[in-house]
Formats: sequence, C-alpha cells, structure tokens
Amino acid sequence: MNKKVLLSILLIGVMMFGIGMGTYAWFTSTATSQNNYFEAGELEITGPGANKVAENVVDVRNIYPGWEQQKTINIQNTGTIPFQFKVSATSNNNTLLYNGQHNIQVKVNGGEYVGINSFNNVSLGTIAAGGNKDVTFTFKLPTTADNNYQNLLDSFNFVFDATQIENNGTGWDTYALVKTIDSGQNATNAGLNRPHINYTVAGNQITFEFVNPTTGAYAFDYRVDGEAGTRGQWADTIIKGGELKDQEIGESYNLVNVPKGETRTVTVTAAEEVWAGLRLGPENDYYLDWIKFEVQ
Repeated sequence: MNKKVLLSILLIGVMMFGIGMGTYAWFTSTATSQNNYFEAGELEITGPGANKVAENVVDVRNIYPGWEQQKTINIQNTGTIPFQFKVSATSNNNTLLYNGQHNIQVKVNGGEYVGINSFNNVSLGTIAAGGNKDVTFTFKLPTTADNNYQNLLDSFNFVFDATQIENNGTGWDTYALVKTIDSGQNATNAGLNRPHINYTVAGNQITFEFVNPTTGAYAFDYRVDGEAGTRGQWADTIIKGGELKDQEIGESYNLVNVPKGETRTVTVTAAEEVWAGLRLGPENDYYLDWIKFEVQ
C-alpha cells in the first residue's frame, strides 16, 4: 500500500474548574474540550516535503496505522475546595474513527489503551483547591486500520467533570488517605510514654492527636497538599540524635505547640497528601520523621 493516513489532534491547553461551597448537595463542575479533529486523509507518498499538514492543531506529519502521539494539558482547580475529576470522550461525526472495529485508541497518564468510543468516566484523581495537575493523553491509530479509514474526518469532545472528594456516589471513585511513609520512632515513643502522634483516617480527612506526656514542651508539625513552609529561627540547627540525626530542623508548616502533659487534636482535609512530624523540643532523640499519607 503506497498511502498513509493523516491524523490531526487538538486539545485545549488549560481547563479550569471552580466548585462552590454549600450545604445540602454535592457540588459539581464541567468543562469541555471541543472539536478535537482527527482527520484521516488520502496521502500519496511522493518523497520528502510532499506530506499534507493540518493547520492550527498539534503538528502531526506522516501519520499511518501504528502511529501514536502524546498531548498534555493542565487542569486547574480555581475553586476553594478540593475536587476529584474524570474525563469522557464523545464524537461529533460518528465515523469509523470513533465507532469502527479499528478506531482511534486513547490512554491517559500511562494507563491502558481503549477505543475512543469506550473512553468514558475515566478517573483522573484529585486536585487541591488552587492547585493544578498535568493530564497526558496518548493517541494512536491501530496497525490493523485499513483503507476504509482513509479520507475520514471526525471531531471529538473531551468532557471533564469534577465534584467534591467526599462524593462517593455512582460514577465517582472513593478516595481515602493511605499511609505511605511511617516514622519508625513514633511507635517506639508511644510505647515508652514519649511524645507521639495518634491518627484516625476517615476518607480524605485525618484527625491527629499530638500527645506530649513528658515534662517538657514540644512543637509538632503538619503539612497539607504541599503547602509552602517557613524557615524559623531554628531551621538551620542540626539535629544531634534519634532517627533525624544530622538533618536540619528545616522548614515549619503548621506548628502545634503542646505543653507538658497535654494533647492537642487537629483535623485536616486533603486532596493529595498530608505530612505530620516532630522536630522541635528539648530531646532530639524523641523527634519524629515525617509520617506521610496520600489520597488514593
């Protein structure tokens, strides 16, 4: 066969959602990337420089069965609460490129390829309020596509839906904080009646108990969704013992001062991750490396 297939792709570069706060119902938001053209053209192979190139789309040349290419877009959460989101594809023309046996294949963020007509309600995870996430689509035309796919033109809409993370209703995944990194010292401290952290997870919400049973004051710390820290007066101090020996105290995020013999309780909600640790107090040997939880 002396002909190749031309496939042209356009995805909007940035999609933005804003989800408002409320009381009685799950809040949702939708954005659509429209008219993403996939064009299969009849192309004679006559030598370099003779290939047709579609304009105003991703620069795609010499497309043929077996070709694949990626496109990355950035999704932004412009609202005030974290959300989970998903994507589906629809066709405007319903050609073989959409519903044929050898239709366009698409995968997202390194997942598995599926036919574009089956690309529905694909979960893309969560984004914190004010945050953003890159989403990478990969498209390909199967090697089994034959001459029936030449001269076809189709366009697809990619519909992004978002809702609150707490919404676990039909069509939405269940997300929860999962501990991924632990502090080896925390369990030891608890057993020896030293400063330690207890925690209870409920979905993407976590409640910390910062416990200080000693006769000295300690300052626990926690960090939510990668928030920026500050370098206090002790930031450059080198820790002299325990599991953090030879490290700097470093940046602080949300310090919780716990006087001797007392406990402080803090509840936080996360879209991506939460850290908790202990780096300030009289006994370096009691310090706790970051305990980390990720929304999964």
